[in-house]
Amino acid sequence: MRQSLGPVCRKRASLEIAEHVRAFACERGAKSVFVYVSLGNEVDTHGLIQRWLHDGVRVFVPAFDEAGAMHAAPLLEWAALRPGSPASFGVPTAPLRNPASPEPEIDLVLVPCLAVDDTGVRLGQGGGHYDRWLAGRTKASTLALAFACQIVDAVPAEAHDRAVNAVATEVGVTAFDSD
Repeated sequence: MRQSLGPVCRKRASLEIAEHVRAFACERGAKSVFVYVSLGNEVDTHGLIQRWLHDGVRVFVPAFDEAGAMHAAPLLEWAALRPGSPASFGVPTAPLRNPASPEPEIDLVLVPCLAVDDTGVRLGQGGGHYDRWLAGRTKASTLALAFACQIVDAVPAEAHDRAVNAVATEVGVTAFDSD
């Protein structure tokens, strides 16, 4: 469904989603955000990242160590993004600092998805990177970004899958719990 959206429709919807995300982050008082760097036909996060960097929000993006584990790497400026590599699954990333150092405290995590259902269960790309990274991080609010066509009745879930707190689409934000 996401692939069937044309570039103009995807761009317009991504801009609307970005407005909803910024309002959600403001309502939550988010001072630090972990956000995926969009690729292809995903909800575009580039404008959000650039705006937050300009506004002084602490931005973190995924970075992968040699073992393939995902970490939160600080992004200080857009130009610091490196091109995707096999280690990062093609996703542009920021330089990874010492992966053994403690992870930063993050207020809001923007999670990509292929689909999400009305309970917050999301279908990712199948690698489980976000599920593993989110395990034990109960303080951060999680917000999936999706086009309205990606909302489905049910997503199959396994015990290790982490539901998100809310989803932002071009229609608005739908919260799944009281967090």
